[in-house]
Parts: sequence; structure tokens; C-alpha cells
Amino acid sequence: MECSPRAFATGVGEPRLRYGTGTVLEGVAIAGVLIAAIGALTFIAHHRIPYKRMLVSTGVLIGIVFVGMVGETVQEWQQAGWLPTTPLDVHIPGWVGTWLATFPTAEGLILQGLALAFVVGSYLIAEELGHRRPVRKGVRPAARLDSPPDAAAV
Repeated sequence: MECSPRAFATGVGEPRLRYGTGTVLEGVAIAGVLIAAIGALTFIAHHRIPYKRMLVSTGVLIGIVFVGMVGETVQEWQQAGWLPTTPLDVHIPGWVGTWLATFPTAEGLILQGLALAFVVGSYLIAEELGHRRPVRKGVRPAARLDSPPDAAAV
């Protein structure tokens, strides 16, 4: 089986080459069915979903993925020789390296710490600007309506 040089270099074509096109298409079909089922459940139960909790949870997960992507990028750049590698005498369990891409190098830990500070800082700034500051200034924050507004009032 052949694949393009770009697909080979990036690893994009590897699952297709290793397992075959049929297996990859089965995985795509299963993922599509699961996504459609979750979308249907969300659409059906939309009035009972706690959106704020869901969005905060999603934000936390995206933050974890972001920190992991930074760790993986640092490791790849170090392996390519684009970033220096300063090993630290710190034990990090193997599963942490696998799941969070956290490895015992000064550059990786510093950049992942900065990424985490960016995510948490963004949340705190948004919370300050959207809720805490208006309350301190005496402005009442937006309230949740129990019923739709009157058409004449809009």
C-alpha cells in the first residue's frame, strides 16, 4: 500500500495502511452514529440540561487538552532539536506522560505551567469582568428570566 509523502511524514495515513481502509471507515461510521445519538439526546433534553455546569466542564476539559498539547509540542520540538532539553531529577509516572504529555524537562514543565496559568487567568479575568466588577460598582448582574419577555417590552 502506498501513501503520499506528507501523509507518511505526519502519520495521517498510518492507520489506513496498518489496518486497511475498511477498518478505518468502520471507525468513522461508529463515531458518526455516536455523535448523532449524543446530538439527538441533547436536542431532545435541551430544557433539562444544566448549561452552565456543562460549559464549565467543557472548558476544564479543553484546558486539560490544551496543556497536554503544549507538553506534546514541547517534546516534539525537543526531539527535533528546535528546543533545548534540560532534564530534571523528578519522577513523573508513565501514565502522566501518556495522558497529559508531562515529561521531566524544565522547558516542558515551565511551558505547561504557563499554559495552565493562561487558562486559569482567562477564566478569572472573565469572571471578574462579567460578574464581580459590576457587583462592586453597584450594577445588578443579569438575572435569569422565569418566563419569556413580553413582545411589547422588546
